[in-house]
Amino acid sequence: MNTASLATTSNSATNSEDEMKLPTRKQMIAAARSQYQSEGEVEIDDNAKLSRAEGNPDDGAFVQAWVWVSDEEASQEPA
Repeated sequence: MNTASLATTSNSATNSEDEMKLPTRKQMIAAARSQYQSEGEVEIDDNAKLSRAEGNPDDGAFVQAWVWVSDEEASQEPA
C-alpha cells in the first residue's frame, strides 16, 4: 500500500471540505446588518434566527429581522 498517495488523498479531501464551509451564524447576521439594517426601520438582533433552504443550504439563508410599522401605516387601507 502506498501511504504517500493516502496522505495526498486525505489532504485533498480536507481541503475541499474547508472550501465548502458555510458562513457562520455571526457572519450571516453581520452581512444582513450591513445590507439591510436601518436604525429605527429594520433591525437585526445578535440572536436572530437563521433559516437555510433544505434543498439548497449553501446558497444563503433568511435572517430574522424587526421591521418598524407605525400606527399610522397600520391604519391605512392596503393599496
